[in-house]
Amino acid sequence: MCESSKGIAGQKTIAVLLPCLLDKGIMSTVTEVRALSINTLVKISKSAGELLKPHTPKLIPALLESLSVLEPQVLNYLSLRATDQEKAAMDSARLNAAKSSPMMETINMVTVVLGEDNFHITTKYCVYCIQHLDVPVLAELVPRLCELIKSGLGLGTKGGCASVVVSLTTQCPQDLMPYSGKLMSALLSGLSDRNSVVQKSYAFALGHLVRTTRDTSTEKLLQKLSAWYMEKEEPVYRSGCTLTIHAISRYSPDVLKNHSGSISGGIRLYMKELIDITQKALQSPSWKMKAQGAAAMASIAKQQTGSLVPPHLGMVLDTLLQGLPGRTWAGKV
Repeated sequence: MCESSKGIAGQKTIAVLLPCLLDKGIMSTVTEVRALSINTLVKISKSAGELLKPHTPKLIPALLESLSVLEPQVLNYLSLRATDQEKAAMDSARLNAAKSSPMMETINMVTVVLGEDNFHITTKYCVYCIQHLDVPVLAELVPRLCELIKSGLGLGTKGGCASVVVSLTTQCPQDLMPYSGKLMSALLSGLSDRNSVVQKSYAFALGHLVRTTRDTSTEKLLQKLSAWYMEKEEPVYRSGCTLTIHAISRYSPDVLKNHSGSISGGIRLYMKELIDITQKALQSPSWKMKAQGAAAMASIAKQQTGSLVPPHLGMVLDTLLQGLPGRTWAGKV
């Protein structure tokens, strides 16, 4: 009854079924009801085709929210009882389960620790819906997706959002361009998430998303990451910055090359930029950042042994001499 060949009759059938399945079925506390609802949604998605398009702005957010609802509650209990070391081991296990496909890599990062088949089916269905998106649908979907990225509850929902963003960049990159800036801002706000898996998922999504953003938006992102790394003392911010730069270099190398001056790639080519960055680090009020800046300066000198000549040699020496006066701190000597 929901096949695309049914035309108006199919549209009416889907309009009646989807609210019931989304609002009642997949959110049910009864396992059998959830399973039946999700399986029915999967069957509809395979046969409805273009008839799904008007419903995708509601479908995808609802399914993303359900990912956390379907998560076995025992995992929340284990998370509360685990030590920091055990949580780190859990996060590492999730990341090691990643697949080669960018889309499946993000999905598996989230699903590997989830014991219910319903969760995996829901994730696949959510990705299946993406092929029916176009500009008008994205205009409705993106604001809801941004809200979930920023305020979604649970590992499943947050990881699922990152997976959808990656899928959007591969399925409809041209249509996504007008909305990439909003998605980038939302992902950036969650990049400091205390859960390392969520943080890596957001960084992973940003690594793909920069391919569809304007140069000005990418430049603002890199400036923001640079400011966080140099000014924020919390480790979560610095790890988020390095993870994002690594993701961009891996999945969007052309973007990295175009903005290499901002990121300072290539010691000899961008010597002045590197020295400027280390100067800023040496002037930081944080002793740890000062030590890191000095170590970076030493690394530059070591890598350029024999070829570090004026004017860069003088710049390096002046920077180090400026940092010598004053009290001694760990890493200064």
